[in-house]
Amino acid sequence: MVRFQYVTDDAVSGSGLCLRYLSIKSGGRELQGEEWQPNGFIFIDNSVRQDFQVQIIRTGDEPVVKELELDDSNQGEMTVAPPADGEELIVAVGALA
Repeated sequence: MVRFQYVTDDAVSGSGLCLRYLSIKSGGRELQGEEWQPNGFIFIDNSVRQDFQVQIIRTGDEPVVKELELDDSNQGEMTVAPPADGEELIVAVGALA
C-alpha cells in the first residue's frame, strides 16, 4: 500500500495533490499510473508549474536559516561551510504550485 499525506493552503491554493509519471515496482511487477485506484482522486490532463522553496538550516546554539534562491528552472547554488561539532545541516525542500 502506498499512502500520500499532504498539507495544503486551502484558503489560497485550494486542495489537491499533483503526481506525474507515478510508477511503483513490487514483486517483479510494475504498476503504472494508469492502473492505480485513485480512491478520491481523479486524473486530469493539465499541467501545473512546479516551483520549490529550499532552505538550509544550521542547527546548534544559534540556529541559522538561509534560503537558497532559485532561478526560473528551479536551480540554485550556495556554498555552505561544513557543520561544526554539535551542529547539523538540514536541507528543507518545499514544493509550491
